[in-house]
Amino acid sequence: PRLLFAEPGTPAPHPNHLRLRLGGGNEGIELSLEAKVPGETMATRPVPLAFSYEHSLGEQAEAYERLLFDAIEGRQALFARQDGVEECWRIVEPVLHPIRPVHGYASGSWGPVAADELISPVGAWHEPETLA
Repeated sequence: PRLLFAEPGTPAPHPNHLRLRLGGGNEGIELSLEAKVPGETMATRPVPLAFSYEHSLGEQAEAYERLLFDAIEGRQALFARQDGVEECWRIVEPVLHPIRPVHGYASGSWGPVAADELISPVGAWHEPETLA
């Protein structure tokens, strides 16, 4: 790979991040990408792009409000059919057996050492940042 906007000997640019915020009343999408700083220098900085459902579209119904309303109205779009559920279990169940060990880790940490070992052949985990 070639870094187009990097001077020799400078640190690698921050990786782009796509964050999906689900639940908790702050639903939305955030994209943080590296952009070249205007000018002659070959420098980049993270640029946040954010979409908030509530800010852009107004207050949304709670998930269970919508689900119950759709059930009362007879709309089936949010409900799974029996054959679809059975097919999902057919695909997923082989992964559940044999039961694999549960790896403990400290509260507030980013997980067990086994998670780092899992991803190590292809890279490393990135600690997400909160976009302001």
